[in-house]
Amino acid sequence: MARRVLKRLLYRLYERQLLTEIRGEPLPRHIGLIQDGHRRYSRDVGLATLSDGYRIGAEKTEEVLTWCADLDIPTVTLWALSTDNLARPVADVADILEVIEAKMTEWIQSGLAQRLGMRIRPIGLLELLPPSALGVTIGGS
Repeated sequence: MARRVLKRLLYRLYERQLLTEIRGEPLPRHIGLIQDGHRRYSRDVGLATLSDGYRIGAEKTEEVLTWCADLDIPTVTLWALSTDNLARPVADVADILEVIEAKMTEWIQSGLAQRLGMRIRPIGLLELLPPSALGVTIGGS
């Protein structure tokens, strides 16, 4: 418990240091993020399911999107699912899609999308996705 508190404190200090460093520099207008490594992370830290790793990754993504909004970075593209992922076992793909759908819905229903000015829409090879994965497509301005 004390280790976790110390880790959070150090992380906040590090985050503050980074923010101080970048405030005086020109910032990008568009950032692309590839969502990767959730399966490895799940296994490495001994999570009960791969879904738990996907959820932790989605929470971190939310944090990064908030940072981008705070820094006035207007465009962020998330690569949340590659066609390589679709070749994985059906249960794994279902877990990934469930987390993506749940998080997008949460961001819209909680008002996060609107607060951050996010527009959520899938792009790419949409014909490969089930209709339920396309149901959440708007939010923000």
